[in-house]
Amino acid sequence: MITQRTQQLNGISLEWTGVSGATGYQIYYSTNANSGFKVTTVGKVTRTTVNGLTAGSTYYFKIKPIAKVSGKTYVCSSSQT
Repeated sequence: MITQRTQQLNGISLEWTGVSGATGYQIYYSTNANSGFKVTTVGKVTRTTVNGLTAGSTYYFKIKPIAKVSGKTYVCSSSQT
């Protein structure tokens, strides 16, 4: 669950509840709630800043944990919004 959002000039800082066993997170964002999501990957942190957003627009975010097992990377199919 996203626990904190802080709007900035051309971006937003996000903080979320971590997931046990996650080795990283993928942040998905879009101006459409159902499609057009861009993705960025962050390490094993529970906060990041997404820059390059358009001021005055509404954005939707999803955060998915990543786990590496035996050298393979898995992205969780469910997300925090």
